[in-house]
Amino acid sequence: MGGNSSSGNVGVRITANQYKTIQGKTVKSSNKIIIDNNNNKNKNKNISIGINIGASKSVYSIFSIENGKFVSEVLLMNRSSRIIPSIICYTKDHRLFGETSKSSLKQNLSTSYNNLSRIIGFDNSNLFIEELKYMYINNTDIKNFKFYCKENSEKKEEIISEFIIADFLSLINEYYYKEHKSNVNTITISLSIPDFYTSYQRQQLKLICESIGMKDIKLFNESSAITMYYGYTKYKDIFLNKEKKIDQNIEKNILFIDIGHSKTSFILSKFKYNEFKVEYIDYLINIGGRDFDNLLFNFCIDNFKKINNLKEVEINPRMKYRLFEIIKIKRIQLSINDEAIIIVESFYENNDLEVKITQKEFEKLIEKKVAEIKKVFENILSKYKEIKIDKIEMAGELMRTPILQKMIEDKNFKVSKTILIDECTSVGASLLDFFFTQKKNFPIKQLNNFIELNNQKKIENEKKNEELINKIKEHIDKFNKIDKEYNEFIEYKNTLLKNIYILNEIIYNNEDKNNIKILEKKIRTIKNEKKSLLKIDNELKQIAISIIDDLNKKSEINDKYKFLFEEMKKKELFPYSEFEKKYKELNLK
Repeated sequence: MGGNSSSGNVGVRITANQYKTIQGKTVKSSNKIIIDNNNNKNKNKNISIGINIGASKSVYSIFSIENGKFVSEVLLMNRSSRIIPSIICYTKDHRLFGETSKSSLKQNLSTSYNNLSRIIGFDNSNLFIEELKYMYINNTDIKNFKFYCKENSEKKEEIISEFIIADFLSLINEYYYKEHKSNVNTITISLSIPDFYTSYQRQQLKLICESIGMKDIKLFNESSAITMYYGYTKYKDIFLNKEKKIDQNIEKNILFIDIGHSKTSFILSKFKYNEFKVEYIDYLINIGGRDFDNLLFNFCIDNFKKINNLKEVEINPRMKYRLFEIIKIKRIQLSINDEAIIIVESFYENNDLEVKITQKEFEKLIEKKVAEIKKVFENILSKYKEIKIDKIEMAGELMRTPILQKMIEDKNFKVSKTILIDECTSVGASLLDFFFTQKKNFPIKQLNNFIELNNQKKIENEKKNEELINKIKEHIDKFNKIDKEYNEFIEYKNTLLKNIYILNEIIYNNEDKNNIKILEKKIRTIKNEKKSLLKIDNELKQIAISIIDDLNKKSEINDKYKFLFEEMKKKELFPYSEFEKKYKELNLK
């Protein structure tokens, strides 16, 4: 892809007054960046949400003012991970996203989708065909850009890429949004998107967001988000002089090279004290970590065929997935070690796959891809040879690959690796959203390197847009209902298991204990069959009643408790916790 200069098209600018508002003492914690600003005692909490949907990872962050301080926070998933795997999985019972979808991917390869940022708004077959190379199972209709959720050979449900993105966005927003919807004045949402997205892809993304209730969404180019993030979090590194004082006359040009999972981006940004600006962008849409993995995969298969004297190998999709997961780990090892051994037991017809590859062999394998990256890099240096590039920030999945680091060092640059690109684009989007919303004169223009739709197409699309919105809403409503039923089932199942635990604590009869164990085993094996759970619930209640009948026969139990126990038997929903409490009060051995 060709590069784009920003003459006449500004990536992002920040005025002097706006820049002053974000200065202050920087405090970093595990997942927060806080800027002290005592002049901004804003009691009404306004939250700006920034979402980055990456090809392999996504990040959800917020920017707000708390007690006069600007707070930028990457929200944790399951209280531990800052990263959301970009995977959506459709099971028979419900939808999965994030870590749960990643862990169940192997069991649901035919109904799982990843590389989400790559499948938004397919408008030509070349894009679609490119993505097929990275699918474990090809459930597609190339002509109409459609996928199929295929659970078995008899049943296949049509699904378009817009449904997949809508499900993912609605699930992550529901997961995080509920934590922040109370005690806030306003909430605004923005997405960071690749600069090369076409007008059609941008339009489709906005329609998806509108369909799931994320209205007035703002889209910011990744180049703008990265520049904003870097200027905001690294302003001391940029503008401190030798005396360790802020110098307003300092100007710096920083080149960001993001060699990610599916693409490579080059962003040249100029930082002045009162202005951040995207000068130039270039990108290789189809070169990233997954392409290096694909080359390693083919290397392993060719080696396996040669050793076992095979002409063709028909690989099971699960085995293919397993090999790719091992390759990702070994590719990282080859950045550190001189060699790596890739082993997959019982790979094909009970034959193990065992391939040894050295770092030099790997570099030979990827040299054509590296040459393309190097060509763009050298073109930027040549184009901007009259200006001084002060620093090169390398980021992304392949930033530690020795041959790529050498490419930069050979041009007398020291490689800097101080940003995490997924968090950077998400936080940058939330920052842009906040200042764009709060400062009406905030002058942002996207680098629009795509052809606008002509008036005739726009009119034609109005009807299509309405049809798409209605289709997405129907799809979301359908799966929301499925998810709700599944969640209610799981809640009911967990309640029964809890009740079993309660009865286990108080049962002294061996026969009842055996019955309880049998019921527990049954509950754990039942999948989405509420009728079966209802039947077990009734059996459990009968055991509880039989325990009460035994207790009421005991002469040492007074009438008050006998009466309470009899009342419990009459209740439609047996009060297990209350029963346990009263039983403990009796202090029976």
